[in-house]
Amino acid sequence: MSVSRRTLLMLSTAAAATLAGCSTGEQTAANTDVAVTAFVTGPTGRQRLFEDDDVASVGQISDNDSGAAVPIKLTDSAAAAAVDSFETVSADEYPEDAEIEYEIEGDLTAQNTLDISPALAEAVENGEWDGEFLLVANSDSQAETVRAGLREE
Repeated sequence: MSVSRRTLLMLSTAAAATLAGCSTGEQTAANTDVAVTAFVTGPTGRQRLFEDDDVASVGQISDNDSGAAVPIKLTDSAAAAAVDSFETVSADEYPEDAEIEYEIEGDLTAQNTLDISPALAEAVENGEWDGEFLLVANSDSQAETVRAGLREE
C-alpha cells in the first residue's frame, strides 16, 4: 500500500484546543489486534504521551465541521502523566516547536505526526486540560482506523 498524506485534528474538549498536522504512513484493514502509542516531542526532548491502555473511553464516530470525529478520554492517571510529558519537553511553553507522533502497530499500521496548537498548550499549562480529545480525521475510513486502534474489545 502506498504512503498517504492525511490530516488529523485533535481537539481538547475542555478548552477547544486544536492540534493539527500531516500524517504519513501505511495503513491496512481495520483490526483491533494493535498497539497504539503517542509521543510528544518538544525543544527539550521526547516523552511518551499515552498508549492504548491509557485510553479510558472511545466514543462513536460522528461528523464534525472539519471531518469525521472520534472522541477519546484518557484515564485520570494517564492525563496527569501526559501533562507531565508536555511540561518535560516544554511543549506547553513552545507549542510551535513541538509535535505529537502517533503510531499504530500490529495488524493495523499507521504513523502520524501532528502539530500542537497554542490553545492546547495553554490548556495544559493552565491545568485546564482534562484528558479528553476529539480526534478529527479526513475521512470516515481514517476515523475508523483510529477508533479501531484505540478501542478495546
